[in-house]
Amino acid sequence: MSLQNAVITAEQNGGVSYNIQHGYINPETGYMVSLEGFERQSPDLTYHNVLGYVNENIDAFKSNSFVGLWLDEGIWHMDVSFCFEGLEEALKFAEDNNQKAIYDNANKKSIYL
Repeated sequence: MSLQNAVITAEQNGGVSYNIQHGYINPETGYMVSLEGFERQSPDLTYHNVLGYVNENIDAFKSNSFVGLWLDEGIWHMDVSFCFEGLEEALKFAEDNNQKAIYDNANKKSIYL
C-alpha cells in the first residue's frame, strides 16, 4: 500500500497506522504507542500535508515504526508510533513518552492512562 492509499484509508475509517518502509497498515495485534515530540494536529487531512509531515520527520521513522493518522473531535492527528506486542512494554513506553493513551489493535480501542 502507498502513503496516498493510507491517507484515503484513514479518511474512510477515521484513522490508520501505516508503516512507510514496508507499506502495510493496521497491525491486528499489539498496542500502538506514540513517540513524544512528533505529534501534529491539522483541521484537514490531505496527502500533501501527510507527505510533508513524513518528510519533516523522516529520521524518526524506523522499519518498525508507523505514521499514525486519526480523527478526534474534528481534528486530524499525525504521529510517529510503534507497535508493542506486550501491554506492559507498551505502557512503559507510553509513560516514558508522556502519552495520555495507547491503542489496542486487537480490540480496536484506546486505553487511556
